[in-house]
Amino acid sequence: MRGCCSPWHATKTCAFSISGHVSGPGAVPVTTAGLEAFPGTLAATQDGVTLAVPDGRQHPGCGLVLLPQIARGLDLDLTRRTGGRGPCLFARGSG
Repeated sequence: MRGCCSPWHATKTCAFSISGHVSGPGAVPVTTAGLEAFPGTLAATQDGVTLAVPDGRQHPGCGLVLLPQIARGLDLDLTRRTGGRGPCLFARGSG
């Protein structure tokens, strides 16, 4: 059945925005926003960032997509620069 959306080809998605202000070295307090807002932290690493959002899996769809490590810190790699729209990040392992 060409062009049919079946459960076997379903894509799971999780999307939210991240906002915060850098105020010095170390982890930066951030807020993730989707249908609800949750506090967290974002810290620079050598290869990307570590994002920690204790309630991050509560965003719609994220409980099925985000690893549980998001609660204490999920390592994300910078995969490409997007020219002013923010970085494109990708989870790199089990944290």
